[in-house]
Amino acid sequence: MMVGPLNAHCILSVILAITGGYVHGSDVSQTIPSSFIESNRQLQKAANDLQMEVQSFQAAIHDLHMKHRPLANKVQYHRDMDAKSKAEHKRLAGIFSGAIKGFTSNFLLSDARHYVSQ
Repeated sequence: MMVGPLNAHCILSVILAITGGYVHGSDVSQTIPSSFIESNRQLQKAANDLQMEVQSFQAAIHDLHMKHRPLANKVQYHRDMDAKSKAEHKRLAGIFSGAIKGFTSNFLLSDARHYVSQ
């Protein structure tokens, strides 16, 4: 944004009103209160500190992401293996159940034949 001569005069008038000083030519920097300059330095330092903290936070998030990725893969592998184990268990339970039913029915038939033949 360009500052026109009228705006520059208004800004200069505001500075004069705040500082109570007189400004001649380009000596405006001398009339700016030192508290304003110190405040500006503090703001700049705070901004730099925040920037460093944001970068640190981004690095920490990146590290967590890099640790999460292999752990998520490992968890998925264990879920897959658990599902396969459960399916195998269900299959074997069905086979076992069928074998038990067949065994008990054959046993009962042979036992019944034994009693009938006596």
